[in-house]
Amino acid sequence: IEKTTPHPELKNISVDIVSHCNLNCQCCDHFSPLAEKSFANIDIFERKIIKMENFLNWLIGVAQDVGLKLLAAILTWIIGSLIIKGILKIFPNGKKFAKMDPTVKSFLNSFVNIGLWVILIVCIVAILGVPMASVIAAIASCGVAIGLAMQGSLSNLAGGIMLLLFRP
Repeated sequence: IEKTTPHPELKNISVDIVSHCNLNCQCCDHFSPLAEKSFANIDIFERKIIKMENFLNWLIGVAQDVGLKLLAAILTWIIGSLIIKGILKIFPNGKKFAKMDPTVKSFLNSFVNIGLWVILIVCIVAILGVPMASVIAAIASCGVAIGLAMQGSLSNLAGGIMLLLFRP
């Protein structure tokens, strides 16, 4: 097979495509000396393509699952933070809250704030698929450790709060 150039002034120049072919097609009767004699076994090639297709299908499934979990976690974070801000705006306006000492108001507001954020974070961790038993065990062990470390201080704090609430 020859290919002539389209330029009329170069009528006598031709390029032999056969000598430049590196495809080593099985339907062709000509092989380039640059290509290997046995290019590839079609069965091995098909098996590799099937393995690659299976891997890509698995990867797409995992990406969709993780992507949906991340999207749900982000939406939960946004909606939860808006709800927490709304609760913290409404919480100090209650009837019983108005009669309390400002120190107790501040303490209860901080306590509710921290409690709501911990609940939101636990919900987000659950959405992401972390087993809840381990999360709850970690939170409980942290609570016990803090409680034991601050044993005397916490009893004084509880006594002070009771004095502020009940005003003897």
